[in-house]
Amino acid sequence: MTPPEIVEYPIDERGYTDTRGAAAYIGLCPSKLSKDRSRGVGIVFVRFGGAVRYSFAAIDAHASANVHTSTTDSAAA
Repeated sequence: MTPPEIVEYPIDERGYTDTRGAAAYIGLCPSKLSKDRSRGVGIVFVRFGGAVRYSFAAIDAHASANVHTSTTDSAAA
């Protein structure tokens, strides 16, 4: 069995990652995160000048807050 590929997420000196790193970390397309930002939903982010960055703590907190036990309970959220 081949070992899984090791994926490194870019982290800046403040401990943040960019949109591509955040998307790779949670298995989404970067465009999904961009669309969520435009709509004002999804994972909270920080802007440093024009650069959008996500903290891994915010990504994990968003994932923890969106745990569901069935597909029907997500419709109420």
